[in-house]
Amino acid sequence: MSKKINIKFNDKTKNLVVDVDRVIDKYNANNPDKENLTRTKLAKIMDVNKQVFVNWKGGATPKVIYMLFKLMELGECTLEDFIVKS
Repeated sequence: MSKKINIKFNDKTKNLVVDVDRVIDKYNANNPDKENLTRTKLAKIMDVNKQVFVNWKGGATPKVIYMLFKLMELGECTLEDFIVKS
């Protein structure tokens, strides 16, 4: 079960940063018996250039992130509540 993210969405809070290094660190900590995940490997998994991660960490957050947070705020829910398999 994931934690609910409490970020209010308005013009003053549009400063979200997508830090994939936190995901990588958490993956590596949770999977000590597996080969370490790196930005290069993650980029291949996600089918993007790893420069995307640099851009995200630098503040070039995709607009869809803000939209998802707005949906979570409006519905008082988590991503898991409305991101479902089709």
